[in-house]
Amino acid sequence: MIFETKPTVVGHRGFGAGTPGGYQENTLASYLAAVENGLTWIELNVQRWPPPSVPPPRLSPRRSS
Repeated sequence: MIFETKPTVVGHRGFGAGTPGGYQENTLASYLAAVENGLTWIELNVQRWPPPSVPPPRLSPRRSS
């Protein structure tokens, strides 16, 4: 026996991006598919958007008619 315990399988950015018909990385569908397929760990990428160098958009208040 190589391992005393079962190895942990981690879903990199979710599940199935490298398989035919797989899910797009870093999507809710990909994360849910990972859980449905028994993965207990999911590695995901979180990015701040917009980047700090981009000023936030100016939002104009809605006018009631």
